[in-house]
Amino acid sequence: MRIYSLLCLAFLLAYNGFAQTGIIQGRVINDKNNEPLEFATVQVQGTSLGAKTSIEGTFTITGVQPGFHKIVVSMVGFETKTSEELQVQGNQTTFIDIMVSEASTTLNENLYRRNVYHHGRTAWFPQNHRQYGRLRD
Repeated sequence: MRIYSLLCLAFLLAYNGFAQTGIIQGRVINDKNNEPLEFATVQVQGTSLGAKTSIEGTFTITGVQPGFHKIVVSMVGFETKTSEELQVQGNQTTFIDIMVSEASTTLNENLYRRNVYHHGRTAWFPQNHRQYGRLRD
């Protein structure tokens, strides 16, 4: 009977140890116009835990181990942002707002020219391309 009660106690302690995870909730905001960013990817750095933001720019990440973590936010057209470390405690919710800057990326210009070949087939080639192959039937 004594061994049975010790095993039950050990099982309950082990179960409570696994249940001690925290939650991270927050918002992702465009720092240029203070609008929420929808569908941005939010991830706990160094883990596979993450979420997508809602239409209101909010997110919830569950199952985060207690400790200090950084949050990484990425979205097309915006700079990838890594937050300061935040402390997550078991069975508690940690809140964070993350401001993200728009990316300033310049695209290179590509010029194309149309070449007409036999049998009415056409092809588009970059203008600076020097070797034009013939289209085959």
